[in-house]
Amino acid sequence: MVYNPTVKHLLSSAIAALVLFHPHSARAEEITLVAPGGMRCPIDRMMPTFEAKTGYKVKPTIGAGGATHRQVVRGEPFDVPIVQPPYQDVLASGNVVASSETPLATVAVVVAVRKGDPKPDIATPPAVKRMLLEAKAISYPDGAGGLGGAAGVSVDETQKKLGILE
Repeated sequence: MVYNPTVKHLLSSAIAALVLFHPHSARAEEITLVAPGGMRCPIDRMMPTFEAKTGYKVKPTIGAGGATHRQVVRGEPFDVPIVQPPYQDVLASGNVVASSETPLATVAVVVAVRKGDPKPDIATPPAVKRMLLEAKAISYPDGAGGLGGAAGVSVDETQKKLGILE
């Protein structure tokens, strides 16, 4: 695998935390968390310590990035959402406090080549464009119009910027 800083999505953070301004959240015994699948492992690791230290029980809803994103936009009940960019619609929904945006992670997009094959040139955007156009196959998660998997959103956006999405 080759780490590709050029294809690494322009998402300064593939996932951002936005906290719902809800006056009862701070006093609730149960905290409802909505998050994309990529956050499952860190949430599972942090929950026991958080629950032990605070006495709050975390009720996580983990799903596809696009699905959890839409849950937040629709205003389905939650106390803490974790969403992946783009999230202009999340902010516009009024279901979160814009100033609560907190970058949590980045998502690296990589290029894999067969063992023994030459590593592609990924040093510049034109080189990445050439590599993508010359590839026999490209596989990545469905970006679903900006609401799919973070890596899919990233690759779609990169291809759009390179003028080759269509």
